[in-house]
Amino acid sequence: MSPEDLFTGETRVSNSEADLSVEPDVVIMTDATVDAGRVRLVPAASGKPDRFIELEDSPDLVIEIIIDSSLAKDTRRLPAASHKADPLHHPPAGALRLHRRSHGRGPALVGTLWLRLRAQTVPQPARPAGLRSRAAMIPRRMRSNSLARLPALGLLLLLLGSGFAHGDGDDVQVAAYYFPNWGPIETSEWGLIKWARPQFAGHLQPKVPAWGFENENDPAVMARKIEAAASHGVDAFIFDWYFFDPQPEAKKAAGYSPWDGQKYLSRALEQGFLEAPNNGDIRFAIMWCNHDVGPAMGAVTPATFETLAEYVTATYFPHPSYWKLDGKPYFSIYDTKKFLESFGNDLDAAAAALDRFRERARAAGFPGLHVNAVLFGLPKDTRDDVIRRLGFDSTTSYVWIHHAPLADFPATDYAKAANAYFRAVTKGGGYNGLKQPAATLPVPYHPNVSMGWDSSPRCRNAPDWVTRRDYPYGAVIVNNTPEAFREALERARPLAEANPPGQRVVTINSWNEWGEGSYIEPDTTHGMGHLEAIRDVFPPPAGRPNTPAEARP
Repeated sequence: MSPEDLFTGETRVSNSEADLSVEPDVVIMTDATVDAGRVRLVPAASGKPDRFIELEDSPDLVIEIIIDSSLAKDTRRLPAASHKADPLHHPPAGALRLHRRSHGRGPALVGTLWLRLRAQTVPQPARPAGLRSRAAMIPRRMRSNSLARLPALGLLLLLLGSGFAHGDGDDVQVAAYYFPNWGPIETSEWGLIKWARPQFAGHLQPKVPAWGFENENDPAVMARKIEAAASHGVDAFIFDWYFFDPQPEAKKAAGYSPWDGQKYLSRALEQGFLEAPNNGDIRFAIMWCNHDVGPAMGAVTPATFETLAEYVTATYFPHPSYWKLDGKPYFSIYDTKKFLESFGNDLDAAAAALDRFRERARAAGFPGLHVNAVLFGLPKDTRDDVIRRLGFDSTTSYVWIHHAPLADFPATDYAKAANAYFRAVTKGGGYNGLKQPAATLPVPYHPNVSMGWDSSPRCRNAPDWVTRRDYPYGAVIVNNTPEAFREALERARPLAEANPPGQRVVTINSWNEWGEGSYIEPDTTHGMGHLEAIRDVFPPPAGRPNTPAEARP
């Protein structure tokens, strides 16, 4: 094929038989393919020669450049639907993992280039008369100059030189909260889980992990978690991360192992995840859990927050697996009220501290910082003003019961809990930030799916469990089967898809909140069922995990 026989450009490709309507980065076809009727070009409204807005059926070559913000779309739906549209042709002929470094601070852009070449020239079946393409039936951006005749090699070189800046970020990312208190049994909560007992008839306790009571600080143990998450559609772990003022009595109050200087429960991340051989298969981020823990107060001094920002920017953000939205490292704050207390409830001082944090991120080579706020921790009466003044980029929820208390004691059905949460999100009437619908928030809201709730293990089989309602006492969720969980995921997906590109996120409570009965790690009752539900609704990209088999757990 000579260059003048190639059509290239950014355009919409549709095929009704495959329910395919996408906009890949590059589409190439020969004049012969067009003349033979194997594709149909839809002219642009301008009527200019060689200008089109859509092509139907199967081109000769599709190139998709895959970046974090559009990872699942580019690696799941486009290759699968493209192959279905042209079943006599091979799926992606190959994939090349690409890294591009920025100022020596680590990969700023990571992508995969896949090429789908026509294996043989086979005419497509005739389209029934009157059948419209799916692209003609759905809203789309109309580009009058989308498809133009250009030299293919030159275009590829242009793309390579551009650093793959293009990416719609239009697919939903799944981020599971990770609670890091499952190290050695003697210094973690595993003992509470092992000795939990039923508190009422039909109460399922103890809940037993299918992998046993493992030490998550071991990189080999963490590697198995990463592999299971990555292969079942979890895109990121959001680690519950604790950083306090210096605690002179920390060792005495909480035991030596959970503390490392000003950090608490940091070993699962720093010794487990960051040392795991396959940590490139999943992203990670942190949620600063700035609530009180024993003698450690969640409201820290301004100097401690500066130390925190410096540590996070230097230690975590440069890691190639750190999760970014629109290129900005994701940092979540659990309790905004405590954060404001750190600055004497002076909004201007708190905003200035976050601005300095953003400047640190920019100085480290990032376009900024994506600061997320958990709704539970926002002031009730000044929610929107605080969000705007502090410059939050998004909001989310940690767990359903923050917004919709469980209605029935001792047990509330999962479907009832789900209905209460989603009603609060869409119609309002909930608690802790969802008195009004999430759509009224001044920034995007990332919907949450909670696997369950049962904090009874933390009550240590207390005889007065049935009469108390203060945390960790209270009702539990039952019938939280993988099937019910999947239905909740399906309800959350369109809420996330309604957000702008780069903000389409679903948070999951959680990977391993065993002490609160909300975990998607396999147990001896449902096995991998809850992870399989995520995989069904949010299939992982083709080829993930991509760590070589010999390096996996």
